[in-house]
Amino acid sequence: MRLFADSADLDGKIDWLLVLYYFRSIHDYTLPIDLFGGAGNGGASIDQNQHGVTTSMAAFARAEVHVTDKWSISFGGRQTWDKKTHNSYAQQYVGLPVPSAPSRIYVRKKWRNFSLELGSSYKFDNDKLVYVRYAEGYRGGGMQPFPTTFAGSTPYDPETVKSYQIGAKTDWLDKRLRVNVDLFWNDYENLQRTLGVKALGGASLLLTENIPGATTKGFEIETVAVPVDRLTLRGSVAYLKTKYKGYVADVLGTGVVTDNNYFRFAYAPKWVGTAGADLTLIDNGVGKVVASADYSYTGRQLVYGIEIPAADEKSYGLVDLSLRYTDPSDRYTISLYGENVFNKYYRTSVETVSNLALTAVASPPASYGVTVGAKF
Repeated sequence: MRLFADSADLDGKIDWLLVLYYFRSIHDYTLPIDLFGGAGNGGASIDQNQHGVTTSMAAFARAEVHVTDKWSISFGGRQTWDKKTHNSYAQQYVGLPVPSAPSRIYVRKKWRNFSLELGSSYKFDNDKLVYVRYAEGYRGGGMQPFPTTFAGSTPYDPETVKSYQIGAKTDWLDKRLRVNVDLFWNDYENLQRTLGVKALGGASLLLTENIPGATTKGFEIETVAVPVDRLTLRGSVAYLKTKYKGYVADVLGTGVVTDNNYFRFAYAPKWVGTAGADLTLIDNGVGKVVASADYSYTGRQLVYGIEIPAADEKSYGLVDLSLRYTDPSDRYTISLYGENVFNKYYRTSVETVSNLALTAVASPPASYGVTVGAKF
């Protein structure tokens, strides 16, 4: 539930916004486990049950002061209160006795956070603007699913980030060329990461825990150009560099603590880019027909939370095509589209199963279809 209030005061010199937020979620989940064929075949059958309640409340306020017609400053803050409870219990059916964790583990935890935002922007004219921004972010803590020991039920704490940005938004050549540039640097603390720990029987168990921190930095450039009427070209390029701090832990659950500061962030390639074009083929009394082509590039990346060779995915590029018709009233559209038309194969993720097996999720294949839309 969200409540909003906003206004402009002092003849438009101050714009302000107030938001109150409330969220409550209850979940119940049962994981059935059959060991050695299950209870009916000389083994054992166990239901692992969990019941959790999440409550989150927050108050957010922001104001923007227009010091002059060209210069503005902004400031804001958010206070958050989180509360989570987690009740995990195992129910074993008739079968082979299984030495396991306590039958019921109950965990309760509260967190609170205040995050700040500051910024300023300056307009040289109606087509060019520069800005700077500082913001603090907060990602709530949580509970371990299906803990098998009291030690393994320890909640993980929130992670926080301090973000710094500087950039420009510009239009040139009578608005036929747009160039936007953004440079950023982020400093994370208590970063949440999945680590391996020893479980019952010597197997490894993956738990979410906090590590000291990390930094990310990079830039993004976006361009849109209209060299001639009916043709629009667009493109973007982004660079990201990540670096862990103090990431010393047993990540595989082998009992060996290692220095993991060389790990890359998962799903965070150094380079990504896009290029596309829209060509208006018809624009008259019968409607409008636009042909579009888009190319996206994703650089080499890690597709698992731990740096292992099997999770190193090579760079790849995808091509999408579409042909869209809009009727003269601009109410109805019909589009023919093709996604990943050259059927490029890549892996979206990999997972390990107790360090015994590796599974991978493959990319969606080439797909084609038709969409129809209407405005009311």
